[in-house]
Amino acid sequence: MHIKINDRISGVKESATLAINERAMALREQGKTIFHFGFGQSPFPVHPLIVKALIANSHRKAYLPTLGLPELRANLATYYSNRGYAWEPQHIVIGPGSKELLFDLFYLLSGVLLLPVPSWVSYYPQAHLVGKDVVPVASNSHYKITPEALIESVAKARSLGKNGEQLILLLNSPNNPSGGAYAETELKALAEVARQNDIIIIADEIYAEVSYDSDIAPSIYKYIPENTIVTGGLSKAFSAGGYRLGFLAMPPQISEQLSSGLKAMISETFSCVSAPIQYAAVTAYSDDSEINEYVQLCSEIHRIMGRHIQKLLLEYNINCPDIMGAFYLFPDFNQYKEQLLMRSIKDSMTLCERILEEAGVALLPAQDFGLPDDYYACRLASVDYDGELLIESKKLGASDAELVELAPNVTKGCVALGEWVGEWVAQLPK
Repeated sequence: MHIKINDRISGVKESATLAINERAMALREQGKTIFHFGFGQSPFPVHPLIVKALIANSHRKAYLPTLGLPELRANLATYYSNRGYAWEPQHIVIGPGSKELLFDLFYLLSGVLLLPVPSWVSYYPQAHLVGKDVVPVASNSHYKITPEALIESVAKARSLGKNGEQLILLLNSPNNPSGGAYAETELKALAEVARQNDIIIIADEIYAEVSYDSDIAPSIYKYIPENTIVTGGLSKAFSAGGYRLGFLAMPPQISEQLSSGLKAMISETFSCVSAPIQYAAVTAYSDDSEINEYVQLCSEIHRIMGRHIQKLLLEYNINCPDIMGAFYLFPDFNQYKEQLLMRSIKDSMTLCERILEEAGVALLPAQDFGLPDDYYACRLASVDYDGELLIESKKLGASDAELVELAPNVTKGCVALGEWVGEWVAQLPK
């Protein structure tokens, strides 16, 4: 029997991050040495107090309110008010991960999506699935967009016959794939362009608390709260990706309209997030000092590993912009384009295939993040280590150097990558 598949899904492949994780793990099971820099999952254990709350509430089996457990929404409002955000519980919606809530927003919000490039692998496919027009916003050498680039993309959207349509900017900071983060001055300038053009902003701040210079990264919300929808969740800072709990918070000005649409969508799709998970999240967002300290320790280890990797890559003459948060780096090999072409490596996908086959290092290609095929860059996730071992060592006062020693795959993977590049660096003209 031949069945027909919706055209919108037929052109969408499996998420690149999930696919590389399965492939790397399968190669390891075959006995091959693989340095797994392809999948961005925080390696630390979930804090015991959150686990305890999950166990204590495992008997909860009733459906919860569609938009989320009231106690959780109240805790989130308080938690973020202590971090500079002004939300009431009714402005917050709970979903099975911020990924699902982003998809719901793309579906509900009419208009053109302005999407910075490079960007997380799922933004564009999600927009494609709901039939949304997407206009890319070019980034600079640090993979951040500028006011000028945003203005240019606004003009492009309008020149495509979209004049008068609502514009939506997706801003992810700290950023996946680059590990970069916007400074206050940069966010203020972008907010001014957004205000002048009445742009709705979706601020994906899932990595906000994996910030290297402060407890929480700067947010564009501070400069344009009336236009900014913020998404976040448990997966990154709380190292609980598999719990699948995220939230979105809306400005009061649009909360009533958006809440109504979200309630309708949720009630006709996933109904509500798992009850035990929501009760566990109440504890996660209780602003408990012990949990907060744990989150900061995890963030500090992410910083140590990320900066160690960047230093090694630069020593091997692999370009790698500075990182300010999250647990990713975005090294590029564009200076070796001629040598790569001589080796029949014509795009970043082939580059990553060859690195995996010849060096045993799993990476994700730049083209999965929206960059041109012949842009020779890869995303590197800096989390191939035993998180439980490192967090316990950090608590006991281990130095940065000692922590690096306890993460051998991080160093060995960088060395393998550097030596692979070194094969043709030696052939460069003097």
